[in-house]
Amino acid sequence: MQYCINKQWNISKGERKQLEDHLFHYTAAKAAEYKLPYKMHTGYHSGHGTMPLHHLRHNAGDMARICQKHPETDFVFLHITYPHQDEAIALAKHYPNAYIDMCWSWMISPLAAVRFLKEYLLAAPVNKLFAFGGDVSIVELVPGHLELARRGIGQAIGALQSQGWIKSKQADHICQRILLENTRDLYRTDSKLLRQ
Repeated sequence: MQYCINKQWNISKGERKQLEDHLFHYTAAKAAEYKLPYKMHTGYHSGHGTMPLHHLRHNAGDMARICQKHPETDFVFLHITYPHQDEAIALAKHYPNAYIDMCWSWMISPLAAVRFLKEYLLAAPVNKLFAFGGDVSIVELVPGHLELARRGIGQAIGALQSQGWIKSKQADHICQRILLENTRDLYRTDSKLLRQ
């Protein structure tokens, strides 16, 4: 069977779905076998005029089924599933193999990212969150994204401290976890660069 010529599928939608489902579940099982995290785009789409909001609304339910079907695979869900970030918190809280990556969220909506971080830290395990990651194709945008993240993380942690939810010592531990140690632990790296 010839699958693709000039980026046009030569199979029916049903056959395409079967193929895509097979490939997805095969690669998810391989990720578990090799102890590799499986990163998945969730939430907001880039571009203009193409936002399938009806699909986004069901991301969390789909991700829950995936976590159940592949309990040995660690899934990293990108972009906090914005604009449905509350469901991402529930996933990380309930499923041992669900992790949340805030990459791109600081650029999509800094205030939503601050709210998400505050709510996440009071509801779900701190070791399952990555507070910053690049998801831009133009390297010159990274410093601006990092500045948004720095300010947002500071606002979120500062607000939790001032409201009495966490203490200064806890804040240091949380920042160390979400900005460094979680990445090192999940991706199983002993890189000297990450330890500095």
